[in-house]
Amino acid sequence: MPGSFSDSGSCDQASILDFTDVDLCKANGAKTGNGQEEKQVRLRLSLDEICHRTSFTRKEVRQFYRTLKQECPLGVVTEETLRDAYHRLFPNGNVGLYVKHVFRTLDTQGNGKITFTQLLVFLSTISKGTHLDRLKWIFRLYDLDGDGAIQHSELLTLCCATHDLAGTPEKRIFHEIKKSGKDEMFSESEKERKSRQIKLWVDKVFRRWDLNQDGQVTLDEFLAIHLNDDLLETSFHSFDDL
Repeated sequence: MPGSFSDSGSCDQASILDFTDVDLCKANGAKTGNGQEEKQVRLRLSLDEICHRTSFTRKEVRQFYRTLKQECPLGVVTEETLRDAYHRLFPNGNVGLYVKHVFRTLDTQGNGKITFTQLLVFLSTISKGTHLDRLKWIFRLYDLDGDGAIQHSELLTLCCATHDLAGTPEKRIFHEIKKSGKDEMFSESEKERKSRQIKLWVDKVFRRWDLNQDGQVTLDEFLAIHLNDDLLETSFHSFDDL
């Protein structure tokens, strides 16, 4: 992503070259009226425009941009980059599956890359967004196939991925046994026990979320359950100082 914010000169002239959001550009590869293939649209966003799309100040946007350029010289985040970041945060966890679904949710264009603006919109949502904004993002994370509803299998998949992300004492014991060459059944039985516990929890939660008991949870049902969840809203405030 060429270009950078400069601390000198007019702030209004400082800009960043970034892909536009899907709803602001023509689809890549789409045919125009004369049959010619449309090239991917790029947009030079001003610093003010990026601040308007997010809830960050100019200073915060510049700081985020410098950090991104240090971690990702090309200016975009790939799934591998995100996985490496999660590995540093959760060294004892299995981050692969969770990162896959987070990346899917952030990659709004589906091109395998998260641009600077996309990343800022996400960070703005979880750190400065309303309770409703955050819930909508979580719903998209759970809705693995993007069909507008959460299935039981999708909730189970995300819960298992979250459990693996954090890492567990049983998992660490299992790895130690594997490294020592002693294949003991204790670790495997613990793993199976945890899997049953997760499934039972998911069964209970899904029944509570599925208000009309039709086997799926729509966005309206999800919001009806969580919009007045004071405990969940309080937990979101841990991101306020991001």
